[in-house]
Amino acid sequence: MLTIPRFCLVFLACCPVLWAPIHGDALELGFPLDCEMGRDCVLQNYVDHDPGPGHLDHRCGFLSYNGHTGTDIRIRDYLAMASGVRVIAAASGVVKAVRDGMPDNLSRAVDVTGRECGNGVLLVHDDDWETQYCHLRRGSVAVKPGDKVDLGRELGLVGLSGRTEFPHLEILVRHKGEIVDPFVGQTEGYECGQPARGLWRGDNTGGLAYREVAVFGAGFAAAAPTLLGVEQGRYLVSKPSGDDDGMFYWARVIGLRPEHRLHLRLIGPRGRVLVDSHHDPIERSKAQWLAWSGLKRPEPGWVHGIYTGVVTIRRGGEVMYRASHRFELSSGQTEKKATQ
Repeated sequence: MLTIPRFCLVFLACCPVLWAPIHGDALELGFPLDCEMGRDCVLQNYVDHDPGPGHLDHRCGFLSYNGHTGTDIRIRDYLAMASGVRVIAAASGVVKAVRDGMPDNLSRAVDVTGRECGNGVLLVHDDDWETQYCHLRRGSVAVKPGDKVDLGRELGLVGLSGRTEFPHLEILVRHKGEIVDPFVGQTEGYECGQPARGLWRGDNTGGLAYREVAVFGAGFAAAAPTLLGVEQGRYLVSKPSGDDDGMFYWARVIGLRPEHRLHLRLIGPRGRVLVDSHHDPIERSKAQWLAWSGLKRPEPGWVHGIYTGVVTIRRGGEVMYRASHRFELSSGQTEKKATQ
């Protein structure tokens, strides 16, 4: 375990800091994870711009929480965490402090007071800029204090340490000790919803575009799915077979709002619509929401072939998101299961 100088402990606590726009030579940031946005990772929470007890992200949306000072980039599930998703330096700098050795647990299962960042790395850059990388996997921190690192250098792996409820990286940006939202940059008097240049390098702007709502993971299950099962990657490993009593299509939605309308369809091999489900509006906005629909096995049994699921999210007459997913149910699946 690498040690942390006592004077650096405060930087790894992830304590709430009031956001404030400041001036100076802007820091240019690369993307801090080795993943493909939308497929392997998704932006879950942004910096809170509400000075009061509520919360607002930089686009006046609700993808934040009260006092949140970082940007949370979520990875797919525990299986992805176990495989290893690399955390990389968003800019060249020098390692000021590290922490390693904290267990990967849900924060409610362990006291992390004063160590909310979990396993982490703190980098210092020119002109009093800092970037901090939190919630790394135990034993994965790959640098030590004093190391000079280049843009893209591996710092560790995404984990579940510190105050966290799902595997993700939280990156915090500071200038002269003040929090800077990387999606806003140094904009004096900024109010949510205003245009802002941000700190991200030009080659990152497309992948980091703000999405009001998105689906992060969808697929099929033999029984009614759960969020825990999705987080464990259970339904991506195991698909329904010809002998199962049910077939369900599910989608995990990020940023669902009461004004959104969610529609799930399950289509059989012969083009027959098996499930056509319009989900009721939710009462309040949800950071994540698991939607699913399914049916019991018909009396003659499942028809072998390609099954397709389609998820559509609308707001008014506008389609905000649409995607399809499919899997093949073959006769060999039933035969294999019968011989086990």
